[in-house]
Amino acid sequence: MSEDKAQPGEPMVPGDKAQPGAENAGEDLCPRCGGTGRYREEECENCGGSGRVWVPVGTP
Repeated sequence: MSEDKAQPGEPMVPGDKAQPGAENAGEDLCPRCGGTGRYREEECENCGGSGRVWVPVGTP
């Protein structure tokens, strides 16, 4: 995973389940491309090619 921290209000990609940089959000590998940023020889649309998505953390 990246050391870069997103800032609240950063644009979301289709695979994000939480707002990037939010207090209750964390980065995870994209489930579609497995973190490579590529899917079937093209940029992964789920993560926008980053290989990462934002997910909720510690919420019931």
